[in-house]
Parts: sequence; structure tokens; C-alpha cells
Amino acid sequence: MIRRGLILLLAATGWSWAALPEDRGAVGLWQQLKSLQKDVRVLYLVAHPDDEDAGTLTMLARGYGADVTLVSLTRGESGANLITGDFFDRLGALRTLEHVQAAEHYGVNLRYTRFTDFGYSKSVDETFRQWPREEILGDVVRLVRELKPHIIISRWQGTTRDGHGHHHAAGLLARDAFAAAADPARFPQSGMKPWQALKLYCGNWRKEDAGVLAVDSGVFDPVLGRSYAEIGRGPVRP
Repeated sequence: MIRRGLILLLAATGWSWAALPEDRGAVGLWQQLKSLQKDVRVLYLVAHPDDEDAGTLTMLARGYGADVTLVSLTRGESGANLITGDFFDRLGALRTLEHVQAAEHYGVNLRYTRFTDFGYSKSVDETFRQWPREEILGDVVRLVRELKPHIIISRWQGTTRDGHGHHHAAGLLARDAFAAAADPARFPQSGMKPWQALKLYCGNWRKEDAGVLAVDSGVFDPVLGRSYAEIGRGPVRP
């Protein structure tokens, strides 16, 4: 019954399981071989679906052959919707389906925590009143220990510059999880071994800020036939 309901839902939303051009034929084989030659795992953390930088994710996964997992704290249940009448849980389900399809274009895996988008948050303090900080950190730490990323990338930097309280919280949680996942004294109830990622990068900086590492996802990939930013924006299914 669950499977039938999913099929009906996918049919109603126009979902297609046809492989992307980048995943077919010689191009798809080339990417498979590239991924076999790499042993680099990346965890990319955001607060909501659509927070992520599509070009960067596509470059890491399809350009470099890294094993990338996009982790969203929420499913965007309280986001704006100017297209349909779906809100709250129904909107979260719709945005999840859209996120799955976006991840297919990026070439990445997709995971979520148990927490929900409760609406616009003016401050990180307000956010952590709704999301108990230790509980949501525990979810992120478990994912870090399970996925064992060499690199953690936070879309947000964890300061007031991030604006939205959820964004600010996501940046702080990335920093906390980087340290806590490696500490055997933190969250021992997970039953998982500690994991120390090698690098933590945070986004939402300006080019002129000190220590910024610029990423050009607009580079044309001659094998893929498009730039990583173009593939990330999708969809092209000839």
C-alpha cells in the first residue's frame, strides 16, 4: 500500500525516473570510473531545501568524483508557496520530492534530521527554543559518524550575518558537530565510533573577506558538455 501511494504521488507530480543525460552512456560511465578513483567523502549541511549552492555540489560530485551527501535540517515545511495550496506537512512532502530531484542533478545523496521548519525565525536563540540544541546536534553528529566525511561544508557561517535564525543555527551546528563527532564522550548513546573530519568550511562570505576560498562552478566540463552550475540548475532531459 505504501509503495502504491508513492507511485500515485509521483505520477501526480510529474515525477520521472529517466536517467539524466549526464548519467547515461559514455558520460555516465566516465563519471562512475572517476568516482571509483576517488575516496573523498563530503557532508554539506543546510537548514532548508534550496539553501545549498547547486554549482558547488555538482562540481564536487560530478567534477571531482567525491561522494557527497547533502544534509538538510528540515524539509522546508513552512516555506513560501506561490504555486500550489500545499502548506506545512504537505508542503514538506512536496519540497522533499523537489529536493530529491535536485540532488539527482547535483549527483549527491540526500539526508534529513528529525526537525521541522517552524517558520521564519528572527534569531538563533528563538530557533534553539524550538529545536533543543543538544537533540538536533545529536542528529547531526550521528550522521557525521555514519557517513564519515573527510570534509564538512556548512552553507552558513553561524553568525548574525546569516540572517534567518535557522541559517545561523545550521552554521553553529556544523561547527559543533565537527568537534563533537570526534569526541567519544559526546553522544555515546549513538553506539557509533567517533569520527574526526579533516576540514570544516563555512560559506556565506564575501570575496573580499580574509581567508576566503573562491570556487568557480561556472567552469565548462568538456565531458559533461555543460558547466557544473548549469547542470545544478537543471533540468535538461533530451
